[in-house]
Amino acid sequence: METPQKLKNFMLWEEIKPHIGKKLDLTDLLRNFVIAQFHLYQKPITKDDSKQLSQCAKKYLKYVKKQYIASAYKEEEFKRRCNQFLASDFPYLPKYANSDIAKEVKPLSPFAKLLPYREKKERAKRLETAKIRQENDSDAIVQSSIQILKGQGKKAAVEAIENTFLEAPTQSTSKDKNHMDNISIRETTPEEALCILLNNNMTVETYKTLRRHAIGKGAGKIYPSYHNLLNEKKKCTPTNLHVNPTESWVDLQDLLDHTTSRTLNMDSVYKKLIEKHNDCNDIQLVHYVKWGIDGAGSFFPYNQGGMDTIHSQHLLASHLVSLQISSLTTLCTVFTSENVNSALACRPIRLSFEKETEESVMKEYNRIVTEINSLQSFKMEIPDGPRVVIQYKLLCTMIDGKTLNFLVNNKSSRSCPICLAGPKALSKRSGSFDPLPGTLIFGVSPLHWGMRIFEFLLHISYNSDFRKAEARSSEEKALKKTRQEEVRKKFLDKLSLRIDTPCSRGGNCNSGNVARRAFANAGTFSEITGIPISVIEGFGVLWSAIRSGQRLDDEKFEAKCNSVLDTFFASPEVNWYGLSPSAHKLLVHGADIIRHSILPVGILAEDPAEGSNKLHRIHRQNHTRKISHETTMDDLISRKLHQSDPIVLSHHRSFKKKNRRPKVNDPFMLPDPVDLLKRTVSLGMKSDTDESSDDEDDELEQINCDGIPYSNTLFEL
Repeated sequence: METPQKLKNFMLWEEIKPHIGKKLDLTDLLRNFVIAQFHLYQKPITKDDSKQLSQCAKKYLKYVKKQYIASAYKEEEFKRRCNQFLASDFPYLPKYANSDIAKEVKPLSPFAKLLPYREKKERAKRLETAKIRQENDSDAIVQSSIQILKGQGKKAAVEAIENTFLEAPTQSTSKDKNHMDNISIRETTPEEALCILLNNNMTVETYKTLRRHAIGKGAGKIYPSYHNLLNEKKKCTPTNLHVNPTESWVDLQDLLDHTTSRTLNMDSVYKKLIEKHNDCNDIQLVHYVKWGIDGAGSFFPYNQGGMDTIHSQHLLASHLVSLQISSLTTLCTVFTSENVNSALACRPIRLSFEKETEESVMKEYNRIVTEINSLQSFKMEIPDGPRVVIQYKLLCTMIDGKTLNFLVNNKSSRSCPICLAGPKALSKRSGSFDPLPGTLIFGVSPLHWGMRIFEFLLHISYNSDFRKAEARSSEEKALKKTRQEEVRKKFLDKLSLRIDTPCSRGGNCNSGNVARRAFANAGTFSEITGIPISVIEGFGVLWSAIRSGQRLDDEKFEAKCNSVLDTFFASPEVNWYGLSPSAHKLLVHGADIIRHSILPVGILAEDPAEGSNKLHRIHRQNHTRKISHETTMDDLISRKLHQSDPIVLSHHRSFKKKNRRPKVNDPFMLPDPVDLLKRTVSLGMKSDTDESSDDEDDELEQINCDGIPYSNTLFEL
């Protein structure tokens, strides 16, 4: 048989082109194509030949994929870039096996090759898999099957194959023996079961059904009875819980003492507390907590008398979140929360069905401040050990811009809440922007800051045709409306984002995720709005920095803010509009806020309070009794207290998905500024050289401005 000529690369391209983007193995597709072209199905090829063909096919696909992506998935551009490559030969020429060893195989009909494997007859299946069986070991075939099934998400099939082929055979030979006898089942603790019930939005009846199903399948009493869960719920509830038809609240002292006690009683925290204070008679701790006030609407009014329908649709909630417990005695961190910005960790102080007005917010703020001023230290006795005294440090940072204006008595939403500078002053690069006393302690509100900056840049784009801050004449309003529709359409077409669109539950669609995706695609954002990309990237870097949770260097951060300010006022496309209060707050006062912050500003964010609004709606609708307003309020605050209990919350991480790899081109990832703006010098650190072998003690502990260490390990971007 004469040696066939080599194939051209363009022939292989024409073969795989219709299948790009489909769930097909292009390597096998190329192999089958080459085999058909060289008529290799008539005689088996050697193992080396097969290996060479696979390597050539993989290299070919790798190069083609890289060039096709670089051509923006356009065939004409791809052919232009790879013209010389497509005209060259495919680097494979088969070497046939010896005729005395090779077995003549009758080729399949052309129609049999077109059928899917499952629809082929047994003879066709045997012929197609004969080469695989001859060239590969049985264990390799089994392992390949497992990898393919894992990629398809078929976990049950993977477990069946592993149990059948890979596990060592047991000594028991009885076929009638129950398979469950060889499996050790660990019973779920009441804390773990309560975590499953609460975090999966399960009702009592759903949990009981799940438990009965497990018992019926021979799993035994893997889940504890609901009676045990009721006892655990009592442990999660503070003592003094007050409920009336319109509101429910917990005394701040009782809530903090209960939270601290439950945290220190966690096994890992208690063990670390003892290890760090072996030679101490008295242990002085400080518990850092952030708190705030926020309002929410769109609550469904139920057919219950005794309450104004308007007020029953609005909820005013005050929450706190435990951040960390540090030691004043040994200057080390005893406990650091892993859920500082999670709504699950948000503990309710007071829930009230009323509108978020200046009067209601100031009344609640003054009430909590009064309780803070009268707080007493919490004392804990360790059996045959030292006495523990815990002080509380509360930081009011979980607030949005509306609440901040109420607290600093800022009557205009167009003025800066830190220095009360008006719109005329904000339109200038420099001026007298001295912060008012007591206005730097409320943080930067990272979540809302990014959304407000996104809307700020949108409004600049809307008014770019007439270059005025406001559209007053009918002509200007018409231009703004036309430009707004154009920008909205481009965002939807190019980034699949709906902006400035009303939502059914109130507000609009300009959420945090929308803003993050827009800033992550700065080039497209700039192309749509006409705003310089340097301005967009500058704001995006600052937003990513304040959300990172890292301790930021105030001097580097101030230099970056000044750079963004200079870029903004030097750009004629945007400098005619002037800064918004939110932009001015961070660009001018951001460094001062960082200097006055005890902990990194990223972990003092208001995300938990905002996320709790959604949970309150779900809990009120699905997990409260509607017998009366009082029972509704009792169930509403109790559900949130149970969910945010430190011990219950500690089991939440074990039920999360493991090995979650971040996407390469994640549209939600902003530019990473941490290496440029974080503080790199450790101001102080207690050396634990004697315990360096313990992985749990190898935390980076730095001293904050109060002389208390904090751990950066858990707040990396």
